[in-house]
Amino acid sequence: MAFFTKISTITILFLCILIKNNNVIGKLHNAYHGTWCDPKLCHNSGEKHVACGNTGSLGSKCPSDAVVIDVKPFKDYFLHEHNRLRNKIAMGYVPGYKSAARMATMSWDDELAYLASLNAKTCTFDHDKCYNTYRFRNTGQSLAGLWNAKDRPLNMTKLISEAAAAWFEEHELIDMSYIDNFRIESNFEDYGHFTEFVVDRNTHVGCAAVRFSVKDYPFYYRINIVCDYASVHSSETPVYESGVPASKCTTGSNAYYPGLCSPQEYFNPNIYNYELIL
Repeated sequence: MAFFTKISTITILFLCILIKNNNVIGKLHNAYHGTWCDPKLCHNSGEKHVACGNTGSLGSKCPSDAVVIDVKPFKDYFLHEHNRLRNKIAMGYVPGYKSAARMATMSWDDELAYLASLNAKTCTFDHDKCYNTYRFRNTGQSLAGLWNAKDRPLNMTKLISEAAAAWFEEHELIDMSYIDNFRIESNFEDYGHFTEFVVDRNTHVGCAAVRFSVKDYPFYYRINIVCDYASVHSSETPVYESGVPASKCTTGSNAYYPGLCSPQEYFNPNIYNYELIL
């Protein structure tokens, strides 16, 4: 009898957990699919949010062999590459750039990763028009198109490093004046990924990837990596405030990335001069 009672208790507990988890999944489904059509999420009238009515299926331009890459095992590596390079500039280790007084440590965000996946699933190489969320009102986005030989295993850590390096190395095309007072020039597409990378209030990132064949390159897979960010650079606004590394962090510096603020530091990722955002 005691044994039966114990089994019943465990079974009831399991069912309670299952019901609770299903409720959570249901709420996430509603958050991802039920409210994305709210026009308040997009700054420009008439724009359609990337998730509005989106089923999450691979796009019509995707080849038949297109595969969505599971990036869950690489969340920490995405974060490491972002925080490592953010720390590099925050410490003043990049020639021509001053150190940062207060720059956020990035954390992973599943909602941003979901939105990034919708871009990746188009199998194109084009930025989304509107991909904001209720928490992040001015999101940013970076794209990287890479190649992997079909006769070689997919090395995601290598590809993530290559994508991050390509975005970060755009710093060679501009100088500190763009950081002190961000501006848009005719070659913005050539340096915008770097400035996005080092926005001080960029607290969260979520990424996705897709692999597919391209007719003109039969021996290689195309790998598109997409990262969506909590915040974006804004014209006539500093990308970050220069100063002694982490000197203005109210909660101290990050033990692993000493140029960045501790993960507990509060930042407001949202800015309000919408008309100046690209």
